Amino acid sequence: MSSEISGATSTFPHYTKIGTDFLLHWQESDIRPQATFKDYLVKATLDENQQTEAILLPGEIGRDQKLFTTAMLNEQVANFFQHQQLIPVLFDNKGYIAELKQKVSADPKCNLDVKQVSLRFNEQDKNQRSALFAHLGSLVSNYSPCYSLDELEPQRISSLYIYGAGNAGEDCIAGNGGYYTGFQLADYLERKGLLAIEDLRVMSTNSADSYVPASFKPSDLEYARAPQQFSTREWFRSFSRKSFSGYLKQALTIKGYNKVRVTGYQCSILMDGDPRFLTSHTRSLMIDGQRRFMSREKLAVIQ
Repeated sequence: MSSEISGATSTFPHYTKIGTDFLLHWQESDIRPQATFKDYLVKATLDENQQTEAILLPGEIGRDQKLFTTAMLNEQVANFFQHQQLIPVLFDNKGYIAELKQKVSADPKCNLDVKQVSLRFNEQDKNQRSALFAHLGSLVSNYSPCYSLDELEPQRISSLYIYGAGNAGEDCIAGNGGYYTGFQLADYLERKGLLAIEDLRVMSTNSADSYVPASFKPSDLEYARAPQQFSTREWFRSFSRKSFSGYLKQALTIKGYNKVRVTGYQCSILMDGDPRFLTSHTRSLMIDGQRRFMSREKLAVIQ
C-alpha cells in the first residue's frame, strides 16, 4: 500500500564522533553541529509554565522496565528525531522512578562501543545503526524527565499517553504483575485526579482492535476495530468483544466523563526491530511472515 512505510524517514540525522559522544547535525551539508546527544537531552527539560503531553505508566506497570523502555522508544526517541521536546513520564511514586533509573543505568548498552561506529556515521550500516540506537535509547531513558503524580498538575497536561501490555479484544492492560480492566483504569485515573485531562491515548498493542488486523487494507482495519456481538444458546446471553480503548471509554461514559476523549491505536507497538522506523511514531503488523510498518496517526481510532 502507498501509505505503508517502506524505508527510513527524511529526518534521519547525521553524526560526527567526538570522544565517546556524537555531535548531531540534521543535514549532511550542515558542518556546524547543533548539539551532542547528552547536551540535547540535558537541555530537553520542561518549562514551568508550559503545557505538555505526558506518558503515564500506571500503578505497578510503572515498575516494568521493558514497558518503560518501550515507552522511551516509541515516544521519546521518535520525538528526538522529529526535533520535538522530550515529554514528562509519570509514575505513582518516586520510588518507582529510582528503581527504573538504577536498572537503566546498569544496562551495558548505555556504554557505546565506539569501535562499531566510524568517524562519520553511516545510516545504511546495520551495525553502526544498531550500536548508535542502543546508546541513544539508554541516554533518552536516563535523561527523560520523570515525575511522581503529585509533582505535575493534571491541568498542565494536554494529552496523556497510557502504556501497558495488551492484546486485541481483551479488557486488560498489564505489566510487572499489575493489571487494569477498563473500569479499573477509569477508577485509577479518577482517584489520581487525571480525568481533568480530556485527551487520553492508550498505547498498548492493538488498543483499538477487537481482532488483530489481517493487513493494512482499509477493509481489514475496519473489520478488526469494529466491536463484535455474539450469543450462546447454552447460557442465553449476549456477549461483546471490543478493543481495550473501547472498554475504557465505556467505563468513563458510565462514570459520567463524557467529555474525555479516548484514542486507541491499531496494530502493534514497536518493541524492537530496524531502528530506522523509530525515527517517527510508527506501529507494526506481521503480514505473510514479514513485519510491516505504518504511521501511528493513520491507525488512530477515537472511541
